Amino acid sequence: MKLDSIFTAMGIESEEDVYKLADFFMKYRHTQGEQTQDVTAKWGVASPQAERGEFTSSCSPPSDLIHPNDVLVALRAFTAQHCRPRELAASHQNSMLGLGGRDDTEDAAYWEAMGDVIPEAKLKIWGALEAALDKYHIVLTERSKFITDTQSLKQQNTELRMLLHQYVNSRVNAELEIPPNLVMQLAPEGTN
Repeated sequence: MKLDSIFTAMGIESEEDVYKLADFFMKYRHTQGEQTQDVTAKWGVASPQAERGEFTSSCSPPSDLIHPNDVLVALRAFTAQHCRPRELAASHQNSMLGLGGRDDTEDAAYWEAMGDVIPEAKLKIWGALEAALDKYHIVLTERSKFITDTQSLKQQNTELRMLLHQYVNSRVNAELEIPPNLVMQLAPEGTN
């Protein structure tokens, strides 16, 4: 994951680019080795690679890897040589497609004209329709509330009828001098 991010930032997109990077590192290591040999021979001073324990190309190196301290310098040199031509090629390709020099002077006029696509009369009708639909929505929500209230009242009514039926048919009523079911039969019909 990290390597992909690094490759993307450097502009390395294919396996061929990775091989170019590896070749560049190898060449960079050899050029650094030759430069340090020249400095050592000319001035008689030990090179930084020798101080770090690296061997020059005249000695047998333990590996052909570049020293970790030189990697950043090598990467900068690689990106300077290989990434800039890509940016130029991309800008050249955009200019060939006509994407680079787009004239946007007429954009404001276009969008201003698009703002008046819907006539004012239709906007007024839509505004009135929206207001009416809002009122209708309020009425429907109230009706929905009333329906739930009605269902609740029906449920309570059913429960009360069952309870009344249970009390009227209870054995205790038979022992009373005036049972409730007799009173209910004698009561006028309008009071039920």
